[in-house]
Amino acid sequence: MTKKDYQLIANVIHGQLQNWDGNPDGRRGLLDFARHLAIELKKENSLFQPAKFFEACGLTANGE
Repeated sequence: MTKKDYQLIANVIHGQLQNWDGNPDGRRGLLDFARHLAIELKKENSLFQPAKFFEACGLTANGE
């Protein structure tokens, strides 16, 4: 995957956070998804930087 691909994924997650309807379960699910995705992306690319990914998603480095 390329940086462009990672950015596309982060943009989608960020957009979903922006459209969050206030349901805590929905937000928690999206945060869990982003965390698990970052783990898998790191396995595929040792240069992948989860903190930058979370920031691009609109999350903090710990995924919140």
